Amino acid sequence: MRVVLGVTGCIAAYKAVEVLRGLQKRGIEVQVVMTRHATEFVGKLTFQAISGLEVVTDMFSPTADPEIKEITKDVAPEAVLDEIETKQADE
Repeated sequence: MRVVLGVTGCIAAYKAVEVLRGLQKRGIEVQVVMTRHATEFVGKLTFQAISGLEVVTDMFSPTADPEIKEITKDVAPEAVLDEIETKQADE
């Protein structure tokens, strides 16, 4: 299963690290997407090191890969989580 974890610039960014680890313990591959402000709470490198995947922080940044990545059915996530959902799951 693949999940996208959206992290925004609020204190919940710290909790998102725990959510990432919990999902991975369940065998779920997690792609982290962060806003620029989220990186002021928790560094991009933290999520990258834990997830093992490059963290997306800028939708339009140039990459070393010249191909445009399209989301196709075989690579699309089964779920998208944000901090609101992860907070409610803890309650």
